[in-house]
Amino acid sequence: QVFESTETLRGEAGPSDTTFDISGLRPATEYEISLTAYTAAGESERSQSAFVSTLSGVPGAPASIRASPVGSQAIEVTWEPPARSNGEIRGYRLYYQITGEEDVSTEEVE
Repeated sequence: QVFESTETLRGEAGPSDTTFDISGLRPATEYEISLTAYTAAGESERSQSAFVSTLSGVPGAPASIRASPVGSQAIEVTWEPPARSNGEIRGYRLYYQITGEEDVSTEEVE
């Protein structure tokens, strides 16, 4: 069971458990994790903290895309990075096609 508060996320595991999966976290984010044990008499001090980062996730879409002609055979495309990168952006893939046609071309930008 996981409880949310304004300060921390809190979970409770059973008395014989020695593992617990925390889910619903943000991608590519560092978390500090500590534990306590409790009995009917009260709760222990917190353990030492472990620090771990979640893996990267799929980024949000790039924003503010703009395109301008720079000649008779070229277009310059500009954009803003995604608001949520969810990890290190490794590049962008541009898709383009002639309006009304089905063939799509791609370009990789690294």
